Amino acid sequence: MKRLFAFTALAIFLCSCGAKAAQTSDTSGEKIVINDPYSGQGGALSSIVRLDRFSEYSDIPIAVEGYGYSDVVLKILAGDSDVDIYFLSVTEARELLEKGICEPITSEKIIKHNGSCFEYLESFCNVDGKTFLMPIMSSLTAIAVPNEIYPELPDISCIDGYLSWVRNYQGPRKAYTRADNLYTFLNCQYEKYYCDFKNRSFDYDTEIYRHIYSELLSGFERYSETPGAVKGFESAALKDLTDESTVLAAEGNFSEYSGEADGWRALPIPKISDKVEGNFVNAVFAYINPYGDNKENAIKVLETIAENYSDMTDGGIYEIFNYPFIKKNRSDYGEKYFTDSALFNDFFEIAENGFVHEYQILSERNDIDLYQSGRISLDEAIEMYGREVKARLNE
Repeated sequence: MKRLFAFTALAIFLCSCGAKAAQTSDTSGEKIVINDPYSGQGGALSSIVRLDRFSEYSDIPIAVEGYGYSDVVLKILAGDSDVDIYFLSVTEARELLEKGICEPITSEKIIKHNGSCFEYLESFCNVDGKTFLMPIMSSLTAIAVPNEIYPELPDISCIDGYLSWVRNYQGPRKAYTRADNLYTFLNCQYEKYYCDFKNRSFDYDTEIYRHIYSELLSGFERYSETPGAVKGFESAALKDLTDESTVLAAEGNFSEYSGEADGWRALPIPKISDKVEGNFVNAVFAYINPYGDNKENAIKVLETIAENYSDMTDGGIYEIFNYPFIKKNRSDYGEKYFTDSALFNDFFEIAENGFVHEYQILSERNDIDLYQSGRISLDEAIEMYGREVKARLNE
């Protein structure tokens, strides 16, 4: 079973604002095609940005495609011109920028939007002083704990402290985790701070990696009929993770807890060591197709999104992505974020101290399944993953 060894983006847009009259602009009438890989995944018109409402803001006609991430880079490398704007993952964007397949953006409106975003998002969009991307979305996962638990928390800033607290807790509450997600966050930290993929230098045969692998990938099977969980946790599958009376801690995003904001606090995903300086943030960027036939109107579309970002992302109740944290000023977040709550402040600070990871490995991760089933040893599993990473980097 193949899986994208990255994190599912979990954050974008709810609640409707009042309708606006369409703004007029000098357009050629040609339709701008935007590739949004999330389009149509939930509700009537799920999308990273409420593109179904775009006509309220501009008379440039648009159409939405939903090519998956695995197809996007291949289409661009082939020089296809049928899509004008792509919404890209960090890894895709990095690959295209490194290859020099990109269109410089000189629009002051887009550059202003980028400057209103957290610095790590803005800087990722720039190469050699030129702008090539526009931040569209970010999502982040935190450790959510009920208010009643928060004052008595031990130090869970590092993974050993967190595991010790959960595994030694005596009481009626339960800690929940989503299969191997906690491990994937820690693996991302390791690959960001302990590997140099750009120079093809990495080593998984280390004490710290062996530790997180054995601690977080033992005791459950990812694809079993009854989901298992890491020692000390229960599976989050089909559980009400917002029940303050039964939850000790759970991995969650802001959208899951915003409706109960006053009852919860959030802490960053624990770190594997003091070397880790930030919190993983998944991000999506808008990219102008350099082979597109209507770049001028494509820029106008992104300018419209940039100027109306907060309003357009407050879309309808059927959206599956909610609450992006990309803006560095708290005043840019509307009422739907419950900005007076401690929970909002927690998530904002987690995002403020974020990082994006440019190398997320597309891997089958057969090593995990074989290790969990006892068919290979820990040494063999780590060696197997290292070989997969080398093969992916050399593709």
